[in-house]
Amino acid sequence: MKLPQILSDLAHAVDAEGGRLYAVGGWVRDQLLGVDSRDVDCEVHGLEIGRVEALLQERGEVNFVGKAFGVFKLSSDAGVFDISLPRVDLGVDAAQLSPNIGLHQAALRRDLRCNALFFDPISDEVIDTVEGCADIREGRLRVVDPNRFGEDPLRALRAARFCASLGFVPDDELVGICREMDLGSQPVERIWSELRRLLLSAHPEKGIRALRRLGLLGQVLSELEEEQAEALSEALERAVPVRNALVKQEGALCVMVSVLVSSFAEPRRSSFFTRLKIEKPGGIPVRRIALGLAEQLPLSSSPSDSRLRHLVEVCELSWVLAAAKAWTPGLDVEACFRRGQELGIGQAPLPVLLRGSDLEEQGIQQGPEMGVMMRAARKAQLDGVFSTRPEALAWLVAEIASDSKPR
Repeated sequence: MKLPQILSDLAHAVDAEGGRLYAVGGWVRDQLLGVDSRDVDCEVHGLEIGRVEALLQERGEVNFVGKAFGVFKLSSDAGVFDISLPRVDLGVDAAQLSPNIGLHQAALRRDLRCNALFFDPISDEVIDTVEGCADIREGRLRVVDPNRFGEDPLRALRAARFCASLGFVPDDELVGICREMDLGSQPVERIWSELRRLLLSAHPEKGIRALRRLGLLGQVLSELEEEQAEALSEALERAVPVRNALVKQEGALCVMVSVLVSSFAEPRRSSFFTRLKIEKPGGIPVRRIALGLAEQLPLSSSPSDSRLRHLVEVCELSWVLAAAKAWTPGLDVEACFRRGQELGIGQAPLPVLLRGSDLEEQGIQQGPEMGVMMRAARKAQLDGVFSTRPEALAWLVAEIASDSKPR
């Protein structure tokens, strides 16, 4: 294992002062799994908080995340890192710093054993006091301290997310604890944050199955009928390979959320976004796109040119196909994508051929009538009635003449 140079240098500086710096938690776990992670958290043992702050200030900009909890954020050209001191929790909102607490006692503060490992960059060794390495090898999730785990209901949701991201399986003790936990007091923003990460993980289908097994499905996805859970899991699993192959990062969330809400009865789809306060995470109109796609799914295994053109009005074709594959197992994604490129909709919708000024020249003024005609013109273009501007103008003249005839 190799820490970023700034943290390696800090480790040696801490060592020279008589302390020890350890990388902790998820970064150590990911390294053992062969996953390169840039999210490195460290814990400094054996030094008082003032000395730790001074060493950090020599290496970058330092901010307190929580001074009472001994947590610093170190910002530098190499990245942003959380550096903390070991502490003893005195309750949900109180803690006592304890620089010499010892590694086993420090490990007991963590949620799951696979996240309770320490890496010492000086000795280049992983220190495991809770059998976390065995859990990683065997792909299982076990709590470190059953009593402490139950203090924060959000840990249950994180356990489901770890099932999705790591593919691990919770043991019976963890299942029993989670089934007793109530997420009702948690801010919906925190629930959405965990659900978002679950959907974007490598195995979202395992996350949905874990929510069900852990007794959390109804709390997190109250819009989902219990009997639809397995169908949703299978749909998410089908969407992932297409998502990974075709979809840009900013579209992945739209795809997975559209697959999710497609499994809800239609009246419940909008309420999901309202309940979790989801609109434009990252500036992307996830609500609009996901609802638009959900209305169009499922596709037939051989969608028509007209259907493809209409779908690309909602979002990029690659996003459409990833979501469609979820509910149409027989869909030939590559063939549809090639056809979309041939139709000129591989990256964007067809350009508009009729403008408001064209309608004004034919005597149609701005207002409801123009809106109706513009929508009819766009539908005709997407249906393939016309494909060039001269054809579009001829269609407009014929349409106006038809409307003016006595009925």
